[in-house]
Amino acid sequence: MSAVHERPAGISTEASYYRVLPDHGPIEGFHAHDELITIHVLEGVVYLIAEEDERAMTPGDQAVLHPGELHRLFNAGDGAAHVLEGVRPADCEM
Repeated sequence: MSAVHERPAGISTEASYYRVLPDHGPIEGFHAHDELITIHVLEGVVYLIAEEDERAMTPGDQAVLHPGELHRLFNAGDGAAHVLEGVRPADCEM
């Protein structure tokens, strides 16, 4: 059996998820993840409430949530909001 001892160049440890937050959709409760989360707003207005951050985010804005950081994110504008979320295990190097 062979094993990979180093991550090959050009291979990312991050997975990305595209989410659409509907207009007047539910507001998620506070929660935390075991992974490092990056949030990138693509379209619309979302509001982030986190332990160290509270702000409206518009296209081009991004935020980083550290493992275990309580947060919630919701649509704060008119129309759907489009968000790209990156997820990287806490123990993976960039």
